[in-house]
Amino acid sequence: MPARTPEDKRARGRPRSPGVDARISEAVLGILAARGYASLTVDAVATAASVTRATIYRRWPNKAAMVAAVLGEAVPTVAVDLTGDALRDLQALAVEYVLALSRSGFADTVFVIRAEAQHDPTLAEALTGDCFSRRSAAVEQLVELAVQAGQMSADVPAEMVRDLLLGPLMYRWLAGHRPLDRDEAWSVVEVASRALRV
Repeated sequence: MPARTPEDKRARGRPRSPGVDARISEAVLGILAARGYASLTVDAVATAASVTRATIYRRWPNKAAMVAAVLGEAVPTVAVDLTGDALRDLQALAVEYVLALSRSGFADTVFVIRAEAQHDPTLAEALTGDCFSRRSAAVEQLVELAVQAGQMSADVPAEMVRDLLLGPLMYRWLAGHRPLDRDEAWSVVEVASRALRV
């Protein structure tokens, strides 16, 4: 069976109550959708989820970390079968992520939170770690394989590769006021990836 990228690996930690976690996640997503990030507080989440503040702080140090973790879990992680063509696999990973984001029903919330992070360093830092780091690890693995195969220059950082592939997809989505379908997404990443080939 072909190997798979590591994006779907879950971080290890002490066991938690699935019921409590589900209530907290539902509360966070509901408040974000209704009132936005600025109006979300730990107190409001605790009340909506019928848990104590201590229950939340045992899981996360602050609201930014809580929101990043909940969004990271709400948007399904994706994995692609490795075909031996690492650049093609990178394209597939970008396409599958955008399609998964569209299917999740939380795309609007993710976009809003990403915009909020532009002027909130604590939130920006939280979004780069934990659940979202699994997506970066998948890209890093495939970039390394592409460099080894001579498909890409070693001078291009994995973060820039991610931005070059995902950036045009997100822009087309936002500019067109609708998510992309699979064929359109593939057309975009195939054009974008020309900048990466050596």
